[in-house]
Amino acid sequence: MNIEDLNKIKQVESPDFLFTRIQQKIENLQTMNVPKKFAWTIGVSFIVIVIINVASITLTQKPSSDTITLIESMDILKIITIMEVFRVKEI
Repeated sequence: MNIEDLNKIKQVESPDFLFTRIQQKIENLQTMNVPKKFAWTIGVSFIVIVIINVASITLTQKPSSDTITLIESMDILKIITIMEVFRVKEI
């Protein structure tokens, strides 16, 4: 292919209706609506999931008195402190 061949290229004219067709397809994509009932259902479901997650996190972070008694009786806090001092990775 020579550079002279590029000079032979002529501009092609597009049909007049082509641009309006493209615009119409773009407008149809932008005006797609989601039913209100579906949107509300998704929104409420999301809120319920967030509430359940927050509740489960806050409830599991409070140790019960049985857990504290067990930790104290097994001297787990002392073991953890010793492990931190000596940087032991496993017991």
